Amino acid sequence: MIVALLNSALTLSIAPRPGDAVDIFCLSDVRLAERPEEMHGWEFWSGDVRLGPDLVVRAEVQVTSKGNGSLSLLNLDVKVIGGHVDSDFYEPTFLYTFLVDLNSDGYRDLVVCGRVWETYDECDCAVRWRRVVEVLEFDGAAGVLVPKLLRAHMGAKCSQGD
Repeated sequence: MIVALLNSALTLSIAPRPGDAVDIFCLSDVRLAERPEEMHGWEFWSGDVRLGPDLVVRAEVQVTSKGNGSLSLLNLDVKVIGGHVDSDFYEPTFLYTFLVDLNSDGYRDLVVCGRVWETYDECDCAVRWRRVVEVLEFDGAAGVLVPKLLRAHMGAKCSQGD
């Protein structure tokens, strides 16, 4: 169902504005850049994303000099970029990361998917891969993202707030 939804002819947008009729916001398409005042070799993106009609929140992506990175959004901190071969790495390197309203409640939910290549330490080579999908639904009452799959495939760290 999720794959069919993402493959359908929905409007894609990298820069949604209030009032847009945007169905999907593709976080994995954001442009990363170095910040001179930050750690050398790290790349960043931060910006405001619209989760609902009257809800705009801050999101940030950080990538280390070794090529691994995470997305911070609300109560969420999840590794979405895995480009360093000395541990498991991702395909694509920046996993497909979308904000899309999956349950028609007017708020965008988070979907992250792709493949994880598991490596063998002796040779730093990929030995097998597995599909990963993480679906986190926005809970408007609590203001947090909540995992919707029985078993978290990516190990997203979520806190329920204060």
